[in-house]
Amino acid sequence: MDKNIKIYGSAGIVVFILMVGLSIVGCETVEPGKVGIKVNFWGQNRGVDDYTISTGRVIYNRITEKVYEFPTFMQNAVWTKFVHEGSPIDESISFNSVEGEPLNVDIALSYAFKSDRVTHIFVELRQDAEYIKHFYMRSKVRDAISRHASKYKAIDIIGQQREKLLKETLVELTEEIGEDFTFDMLAFVGEIRVADRVKEAIAATIESQQKSVEAQNKVAQIK
Repeated sequence: MDKNIKIYGSAGIVVFILMVGLSIVGCETVEPGKVGIKVNFWGQNRGVDDYTISTGRVIYNRITEKVYEFPTFMQNAVWTKFVHEGSPIDESISFNSVEGEPLNVDIALSYAFKSDRVTHIFVELRQDAEYIKHFYMRSKVRDAISRHASKYKAIDIIGQQREKLLKETLVELTEEIGEDFTFDMLAFVGEIRVADRVKEAIAATIESQQKSVEAQNKVAQIK
């Protein structure tokens, strides 16, 4: 009887140890188009591994380690005012013209993580890909566009200088963080939101230009 108890007791301990071991060991699959990094939070080797993990399964310790995945394919970030279009919060970007007029717009950006810079990016920012998209990248775009928009009048940002402003912003992003990211496109989504007085001024300018053209056409007809 005592012998059987000892056997069962030993077997129970072995099963318990196996269950604990299995609960500690984690397995994650890095999907195609992504790279992973393994971060150790404990011991002498704590920190980020110097190498990235390509497509495949990764075994890690759930207690002391964590695996972060970063997409290396081109992805689209859209920051909008409307909470039903992706984010539950207003992520639209506001900036001022040279006159100090406030403008607000939804923005789309196409970018990708450079696979050989993912480890460096994580060491610098200590955040995952979603945080980088909605906070870090959005902040960079907002700051760059604010600097360049301050050179133009509101009516020009809405009209003739719109594309130039976007191009200047994209160039600055490439110069500042292009070592870590690849950029493809930056665009305003929909109309630029401005104060009513700016809309009235734009409408008046358009009407004035139309009248000027009509007057020139009449003169040409008379001649």
